[in-house]
Amino acid sequence: MMRRHVWVWGAVALVCSACTDEPLEEVTGGVAGTICNPVTGQVAEGVEVSVTYTDGAGFETDRTDTTDETGAFEIRNIADGTHTFHARGDTFSVEFDLTVQPHEVAVFEDSACRELAYPPGTGEIVGQICNRHVGSFVADATVSVQLPDGSRRETVSDAEGNFSLPDVPVGVHVVYVQAPGYSRTHQVEVKDGEQTLLEPQQMFCQPPDPNTTGKITGRVCTDPDADAGLAGVRVFLTEDIDGAVFETETDETGAFLLAGIPAPRTVQVRAERGDFFYSWADVEVFTVVDNPDGTALAGELGDCTTLIPDGGARYLVIDGFYDKIQNVLERMDLADITVASGNPTEPGALWAADIFGDYAALAEYDAVFINCGVSELEFVGTPDPVVAANLRQFVQSGGSLYVSDQAYDIIELTWPDRIDFLFADSDNSAAEFGVDGVIQTDVADLGLAQFAGQDRIDIDFNFGFYALIQEVAPGTTVYLQGDVPYYVNDTIATLENTPVTVGFTDGPVGVGGRVVFTSFHQESDATTGEVEVLDGPEDAVLRYLIFEL
Repeated sequence: MMRRHVWVWGAVALVCSACTDEPLEEVTGGVAGTICNPVTGQVAEGVEVSVTYTDGAGFETDRTDTTDETGAFEIRNIADGTHTFHARGDTFSVEFDLTVQPHEVAVFEDSACRELAYPPGTGEIVGQICNRHVGSFVADATVSVQLPDGSRRETVSDAEGNFSLPDVPVGVHVVYVQAPGYSRTHQVEVKDGEQTLLEPQQMFCQPPDPNTTGKITGRVCTDPDADAGLAGVRVFLTEDIDGAVFETETDETGAFLLAGIPAPRTVQVRAERGDFFYSWADVEVFTVVDNPDGTALAGELGDCTTLIPDGGARYLVIDGFYDKIQNVLERMDLADITVASGNPTEPGALWAADIFGDYAALAEYDAVFINCGVSELEFVGTPDPVVAANLRQFVQSGGSLYVSDQAYDIIELTWPDRIDFLFADSDNSAAEFGVDGVIQTDVADLGLAQFAGQDRIDIDFNFGFYALIQEVAPGTTVYLQGDVPYYVNDTIATLENTPVTVGFTDGPVGVGGRVVFTSFHQESDATTGEVEVLDGPEDAVLRYLIFEL
């Protein structure tokens, strides 16, 4: 905070020989400046700026002004000396010290003020991070956004939790906020040339009262056979308390903390991610004074809880020759799975028209999985418009679609502008030239990296001639990417840093479902009928993607 003199006032008192018995008026100065919102950096109207000081006669004096539409204020008649000024807005408060000298105006230059200038097609994400469970701003938190090209834009919050991410492409993005003991994800929509607040700002970040509030702790794991924490699980009280919502997310270790809960009382707690959940009934919460460690929630693993499938979710699997996703779903204890054949035994039968042609029947499911190796007869030439229309409506209404390897034509014909597959889009199976083998892939998605606990994963492409992606449209999530060899003209070439697992959302924000495509298999079913179980990283990736659906 800087001070500089901008003008000098003239004498403030006239001396007259006839009035020598009257006291001289105190020589004073003033303060002027502009106040900006510390989060958005923009001028703040209606902010009360005040100062309280002791004048030369020993009296406590208050001076106040309110900022105008340009954020400007001016306070005159302030005694000389160094004073602390307070600026209080609806959602923030700041204080600053300035030295006032006689006849002069000290100018406050707010370091929070920023000029906005965004390249076309971009905007800015801003916010202030408060860990409301402990009542303190989160300093040095890494704030990251995954960009469409697989790169990441990130910054670090300051001592007051403020951050700014400029030049973010227009569209819907997931923002990851991570700090030791703190983890949150937010979905935001960036608009051209505009600022987007990470969440409704509550800048007055106060610790909860230990005499009247309590806390709940716990941990969520990926599965019953592993002690690996599951990050990004939403944990919340099922009912508001006096209009307040209590929710949080698990951090990278799977741990969570719900604090500031009015206590003592009994509450219901629920943890959710995708179609998986866990509920705790009749949880007793006591004040921090009575229970400093809080109420620890336990599950079937003792200190660590695993999520279970939502009993109401229904899944449809289209069986193929070269993949068995249904086996992975069963290992995750997903109960309501319907398996339909993608290879009809009757000559000329069209499975897609039969299964996807009735939208009412399709809408009964929450997610559809299409294995590699389904019959592609009806995707050669002119596709059935009813099938494409029903699949689009299914996803736009909140359903999810997972497609494996050579079944990619279904995505290419239904969403031709979202994923650019190798070679001619109009030719059936034109992208199927991948070379088999183990390929090291980079984990491009922050959530998957957090889930897997690593930035690189070796993937077994156990079948050759798999479908390859060249590039994806903006707004498409790249989960895995790597240098992938492929056959061309009797030689082997390489697609460098190309996506191998991607996903995108179709439909309104908060309503539309996901479409996911992967070039590799989770389980392979060779023509011998023997199933090769890929329960390593391939299985882990699918588990994560199912949590995302």
